[in-house]
Amino acid sequence: MIQTKAQEEIAGFVVIVVLVSILFVIFLGLNLNKPASADKESKELSSYLGSLKEFTTNCTLDNRNFANIGEILGYCFKKKSCTSNEDSCRILNSTLKEIFKATMPLGKDYNLKGYKFKAIYSSKTPRLNETIISISAGNCSSQYRLAEGFLAESKGIITYSLQQCF
Repeated sequence: MIQTKAQEEIAGFVVIVVLVSILFVIFLGLNLNKPASADKESKELSSYLGSLKEFTTNCTLDNRNFANIGEILGYCFKKKSCTSNEDSCRILNSTLKEIFKATMPLGKDYNLKGYKFKAIYSSKTPRLNETIISISAGNCSSQYRLAEGFLAESKGIITYSLQQCF
């Protein structure tokens, strides 16, 4: 009697170990067969956006230093001009379009079908939410990836985002 009870317990233990092993193998197989994750793609897009912010424009702020896109975003929000009396928003717009055209080709021959770039200034006091610039091209359907960056500006923050559509 004691012998059969021990055998039943061992058999039950073996069944549990086999089930756990099968579930572990299935879990491992599912995780190893995943394609490139959207998280990794978003990190790549975040890196692109960070580099974009540091890109130097042809706008000078003090007759010596050329401003980068991050600085021009603040100038555009404040409606300031470059020292050459060129409109900072116009320079920002044209520079971004040139960069996007060179680095993100669109069309049926490419994976990328469209993009949307937007920069918005927001503050709590006074309550303000103002679009600084919005650029889009191509066709954005339901599949996309998105990255955002932030810049401190005056008493608020500039949120800039890039959405790539597939």
